Order: sequence, then structure tokens, then C-alpha cells
Amino acid sequence: MLRLRIAFLHWAPPKALYISAVRTAPIERCSDLIDLIGRCWVAVGALYIARYRALYLDVLWKRRRSNGEVSDCQEIGLVPTAFFAHLKLKWEAVKKLLESEHLKNNNPAGFEQKEVKKNKKKKKDVTPTTPAVPIWEEYPEFDPLSFQPDDDTLNYVSGSDLLYPQPWWTMESVLVPCNTGDHWVLCEVLLKEGKVNLYDSLCDRNGKSDRLKDIPGLLYLLPSILKHSGYYEHMKMPPHTSPFTAENIEPTILPQQDDGYSCGAFVCKYAELILFGFLLSSWMDMFGQKDIPTIRQAMALEIFVNGELC
Repeated sequence: MLRLRIAFLHWAPPKALYISAVRTAPIERCSDLIDLIGRCWVAVGALYIARYRALYLDVLWKRRRSNGEVSDCQEIGLVPTAFFAHLKLKWEAVKKLLESEHLKNNNPAGFEQKEVKKNKKKKKDVTPTTPAVPIWEEYPEFDPLSFQPDDDTLNYVSGSDLLYPQPWWTMESVLVPCNTGDHWVLCEVLLKEGKVNLYDSLCDRNGKSDRLKDIPGLLYLLPSILKHSGYYEHMKMPPHTSPFTAENIEPTILPQQDDGYSCGAFVCKYAELILFGFLLSSWMDMFGQKDIPTIRQAMALEIFVNGELC
């Protein structure tokens, strides 16, 4: 029986990273070889490509459930990175509508002037200025239950999605990997409490994170999503009538990155420790920036060995 030994070589700026994920596997048919090579490339991609990081989290979550490794822990859900990206776009649309209504109600003359200017292509569009304040302060009248989510979003919550078949009313919390534009953070949504814990690996020198301003779509639209998916009915609890609250996890107990490109690996490690029930107070002793190369190798091997779960 022919046996094949695979080694991965991957280049990533600003330096070359030689990452070897080695596995001996039986090759009996050509299709086995093709499948093995495909799994190798997927595992390599997990090191730096965002969608493969999401695959790594999927593998962890499904291994956790299939093996019953933490049966004494609370049920934890997971959504793909596309979930937050979708909500972010939806919130931008809602925000534009709120801004136009706000402008029309508080400065009708300016609003009419803006519309007239827009229709005259030869004239410059003049937009009346408004105070630069956070959207949740500027529009406190926004009703979090007024949003109408689409079917794709509701399927994640109701368990109708083929890849995420577990309904949220069987979960205590849900992990949401979030790309804020130039950085990755992890949000832990505590469903009953109406609260979001934000895990940020890149806090400032004062130990503070400003990423809360990047997740209003998650905080404001979740009540409507839970309502229309039937979550509150199954839980026999009244809907949240206000946006979810958010809180930063203190960086004094949260491992932090020292570079500008390891945020994805930190998010994966945060999620792994939450999924497998490790206490937050012990995280600082478990890993740090120096361990990231080893963590990347472990991610590749996890997908290579258990990728068939997905």
C-alpha cells in the first residue's frame, strides 16, 4: 500500500513562515490522492485566509458536538463570518434611512435643498451638516423590533441552515466572528441576558478597545432577528425592547497581539477556549503572541485531520 507524506510550505508577509503539517495517510485510489491534496490546500489556507479560519471554527464546533467532549458545559452556538458582514450591510441601509428621516424632521429646508441639488447634475450637491455623534445617541427613537430580517439570517437562528442546524433556543450563547474592516474580533452573544461580550486582541496602550463602535448592526438588529425567528416564543420570554448591550473583555486577562496581522489567529484561539470550557481567568497562562506560529500549525492539522466533519 502506497503511503504519502505531506509537508506544507506557506509564505506570508512580512516574513516567510515555514509551516509543516505532516500526516501519513493510506492511498489506495487516485480519488484518495486528489482528496488528500485538496485537504492539504484547505489546511494551508486556514493559516491566513479568513474563510478558512471560519472553516477551522466550524470543525472545532462540530467536533465538540459530535464527540461530546464537553457534555457538562453549556450549549454554545456558532455562526459564519458572513453573518456579521450581512448584518453590517443591513445596518448601513437602516442608518441611511434614519439619517434621511432625521434630516427631514429636524431641518426640512436643508433636506429639500439637498434633494433639489441632487436632481440638478450640473450643480454641486450640498448636504447639510449634522453633529458627529454615535448613531445610537443620534437616533434613540429607533425601535430594535422594527427591522425585518431576511430568510438567510433567520435560518441561522431557527436551525434551518444546512450547515448550522442547531436552533438558538437550545443555546446559552452564540459566537460571532466579526471583521470590522481592518481587524478581527470575537463577539460572544449571551442570548437571554441581551448582552454581547467583545474579545479584542488589539487594545490601545490604555488597555481599551474602541471596536464597540463597529458592531451596532449586531446590537441593534438582534432583537428583531430573535423575534421573527421564534426565539422568544420557544423561550417563553418577552422580547428585548432595547438594543443588546456590549462590554469589552478586560485586556488584563485577555491575551493580546504584538503585531498587526495575527488578529484572526487570536479570534480562533479565543473561540476554541470558549467552546471547550476553559475559564477566562486562565487564558493568559495558556497562550500569547509567541505561541501564534504553533497555533497556526495546530489549526492546519485540525482541518486536515477532522475536516470531513464539515
